[in-house]
Amino acid sequence: MSTNEPNAPDSFPSLFGCIRLPFWALFQTLKSPLALLLMAGIVVTTAAVKVADAHVAVAKALDHQPLAAGVGGKTDLYRNAWEGRFLLADVQRVIEAATVRLEASPMLVVLLFMFFAGGILSCIGIKTTRRLRISDLLAESGRFFFRSFRTWVLFFVSLVVWNWVLRSWVVTPLRGLVIQGGEDTRQIVFAIAAGVVWGLGLAILLAVRRLSLARLVLRDQRSAVLAFFGSLGLIIRRPLRTLTITLVLVLTWAIGMAAIGIAIDRLFETNQLLPVLLVGIGGAVFSTACTVASFVLARRIWTLDGEVEPAREPTVVLPRAKKKEESEAGARVPVER
Repeated sequence: MSTNEPNAPDSFPSLFGCIRLPFWALFQTLKSPLALLLMAGIVVTTAAVKVADAHVAVAKALDHQPLAAGVGGKTDLYRNAWEGRFLLADVQRVIEAATVRLEASPMLVVLLFMFFAGGILSCIGIKTTRRLRISDLLAESGRFFFRSFRTWVLFFVSLVVWNWVLRSWVVTPLRGLVIQGGEDTRQIVFAIAAGVVWGLGLAILLAVRRLSLARLVLRDQRSAVLAFFGSLGLIIRRPLRTLTITLVLVLTWAIGMAAIGIAIDRLFETNQLLPVLLVGIGGAVFSTACTVASFVLARRIWTLDGEVEPAREPTVVLPRAKKKEESEAGARVPVER
């Protein structure tokens, strides 16, 4: 059975082809709207529940600010709380629950994609004999959950090592050589350069984590360590093209989220609350689509590299199809008497 992925070549495409791949992955993601809306809905609900108390706390804090009072002397819960987002640090110092809830929200999103990652790699962007059902996605996600968890553990361990190496072997030795006489300009440039290097390392480790899980799913392997080093070797063999694919997707996400943030700010200035809500939900769907597309890309990179055969169907579909074929074959075999 053929896949709906681009024709699998013997090697990686050209640099221009690598630039196109993230947009192909986003298109494949949008072809599974139910799965995308399910994950985006969980993200929106989680964020709304966890951030709501902090949002209300900001509004209550603004009630004590004379310049923030709205109609009737009370704070406009939505507009003034948004304008008072810079007071959030003060609210967090007073209300511990606000800090806990705000920090818990992104962690719950991480757990969400830790669970769904295996299902995304198995089901989304792959041609099947029938339309993808949520039960297929959930079944595959549960099947590969612990493998996804092990890749996250390796990611956090490698991130700690990267922080230690960068600080001990690069930042600290160079700080005294680069920054002389306490010049502010050199300090700012050095801090920006260190941040860029750290961010590049983080992006590589995130790419390695996704490639590791894609390798585990496609090969049905269990050793996350072997998959991690195999993925790192893939990036070392093809550094320019793999990093180009990652960078294009990250830039697409960043530009899209920046545009959504600007739109929300403009709508708040005109006090249009319903459009703000709709644009915010659209931003959550877009961010979720980019995250899902990153896993679709990880699978596609392995198939382009020729390390694994392209996935054809979710494994939860294969047993049913096999049983159907066996039953049809059994019905055609004459019974000896």
